[in-house]
Amino acid sequence: MGVARELWHHRVTGLTRLGWLHREQDRFRGTRVLVGGGHWVYLTPGIGVLVGRGVNVQAEVKVPIYRALSKMQLDSPAIFQVGMSRAF
Repeated sequence: MGVARELWHHRVTGLTRLGWLHREQDRFRGTRVLVGGGHWVYLTPGIGVLVGRGVNVQAEVKVPIYRALSKMQLDSPAIFQVGMSRAF
């Protein structure tokens, strides 16, 4: 779920998303192991820039605002994402 709004110029768009991720706890040969699994809710603010005819570049930061982990595990405080899309 998200919203987007044109900013200073028609080529620049601000966006915000709210997302949920669920991962099952890892298993090895059917037995649960002591890593992985949990629930995350992310708030993802970002910006998109139309750089050419139908070419859009986006950058966003996924920030976990809620997480319930099944077991101890490594988890990032934030995730930076960059992408490009082409409309035909």
